[in-house]
Amino acid sequence: VCFMASKRSVGVTIEIFIESLGVKFNALEITKDKLKRWMIKHKKALKGGVDSVEALRDNRGRPSGCASLREEHTEMIIGYLLRRDIKPNNISIYKNLCMVFDDMPSLATVERWIKRWKTDNRLVYEIAKNPDKSKSHFLPAFGNASESYVRVNAGWELDATPADVLCSDGKRWQIYGLIDIYSRMAVVTMEKKTSAYGVSRNLRAGFLKLGLPEIIITDNGRDYKNNHVDDICLRLGIAKREVQPYSGQKKPHVERFFGTLTRSLFQQIKGYVGHNISERQELVAQRTLEKRHEAIKLWHSKKYGEESFSKALMNRENAELFVELPVSSDELREFISKWLIEYENSLHGSTKMIPKDMYKSNRGTVRTVGDERMLDLMLGVSLVRSVSKKGIKMRVEGIDFQYSASKLVPHIGTKVKVIVDDSLDRIYVYELDSGVFICEAMDFAVNPDAKRSIIKEAHAEYKKHEAKAKKLIRDAESKREEVDEAVSKIWSSKIDKLEEVDKKDVNLPKESIVLKDEIETDKKPVLAGYTGLVDRFYQKMRDGTWSEKDEKLKKANMQLYEIAIAKLEHEDKKTG
Repeated sequence: VCFMASKRSVGVTIEIFIESLGVKFNALEITKDKLKRWMIKHKKALKGGVDSVEALRDNRGRPSGCASLREEHTEMIIGYLLRRDIKPNNISIYKNLCMVFDDMPSLATVERWIKRWKTDNRLVYEIAKNPDKSKSHFLPAFGNASESYVRVNAGWELDATPADVLCSDGKRWQIYGLIDIYSRMAVVTMEKKTSAYGVSRNLRAGFLKLGLPEIIITDNGRDYKNNHVDDICLRLGIAKREVQPYSGQKKPHVERFFGTLTRSLFQQIKGYVGHNISERQELVAQRTLEKRHEAIKLWHSKKYGEESFSKALMNRENAELFVELPVSSDELREFISKWLIEYENSLHGSTKMIPKDMYKSNRGTVRTVGDERMLDLMLGVSLVRSVSKKGIKMRVEGIDFQYSASKLVPHIGTKVKVIVDDSLDRIYVYELDSGVFICEAMDFAVNPDAKRSIIKEAHAEYKKHEAKAKKLIRDAESKREEVDEAVSKIWSSKIDKLEEVDKKDVNLPKESIVLKDEIETDKKPVLAGYTGLVDRFYQKMRDGTWSEKDEKLKKANMQLYEIAIAKLEHEDKKTG
């Protein structure tokens, strides 16, 4: 109506325009004043770029325009809605408001306002209520997280999670997984608990199956963020990126892989405990009902009387009759292995290709570790230890080991990096800073045959370094006079130049100048302008206050003492 009124012909008044509208617009009950108000709002909306329909909407009586709720009321309501320590309902919120404010409107008004606020602020409310769920349901997933990984092993994502299956040993084993982002080929290993060595075993399986990646992407957990994993990456030339805590969306491929593993495998295995608390409670309730039905069937099959049946239920020895036995850890490992074969040979939903075919299609040059034993060494336990006179002492699994080698002799008293062999009979020693290999050290207790030869070699190594030190000392002593003479000439030349400069400097106090020509100690020139200890020696001797401390300083600084003597003699000559 406003649009037509603004486009009406010249000379057509508002009254004539309203009459021309006909019965179609009778429901609006248009009057001259009402139309004028509408046209003013319409014109302002067009000018301000606002939707004119929203500008003209009649909001009277709607919850968002409730005038009976003041700003203080709504702030308190929002505070309760966003709290995480408690979950109050509308009635509880209203009761608390009434205790604080005397001018509260009705409960229905507050409920309408809450409903409207949740609708208008849906995303904010969902994030405040459940951040993890909001990331899963509402975090934008525009683009493709794998588009920059254009070849096999361009990047791996790693993660660990407790298995959603309780095994017969009463434990939920840790599942370590890695996935090649390009091909979606995956490797899964099981560990009793999280540790850096669990990560290294998972990586080892991945290296042998897929080759070496260019970069691995991990979370910020202690099993991934440590020296051991960093050393593995450094030795094998693998970059490493750690995503910030609670940022599963930054490694989406392995998160999605674990979700697939749970839905398609774990949920089908006896002993599944659910992926979250609510699912677990639901499973408990279902299994309780199932056990009741199984118990009734058992009762009928064995024709228990009511009394004998209740006794059987209470008897712990017969409890296994009514409890479903879960799978063992070995069975779970076998299930995962078989499932992984099926997964890698099935069409992937994102790539629209079979992972194994994807891996073969764009391999390029895949870096590998040819010697599996060398890989074991590179992924071994890496520690920092000090080298003592007796070698390197270590305590592994409560047992003391003492490792020795002749090449450790030059490194006695320093810290080194140690890699422990799986057999524990030897270690591999590297320089701490440079990573250069030093030697392979043996444990005498494990290998007593090597003890005599290693001791002999160690003593020979020390004697070799001792001989080298003696030779260096002799060479230095033979050249000492030559070096001293050269230094003295340079020193004298430098002092001569400084004295020439000092003579020309009229602002310099004369007392601070000591003439080289007039002062000599054993026919050797001495430095001019000395302060500090020289002045101390000079003053103490002049005043006759020489002490034991001065005597010690004299022995440690004989040359400076001689300069002070020369200065004193020079002064005596001047005074006669």
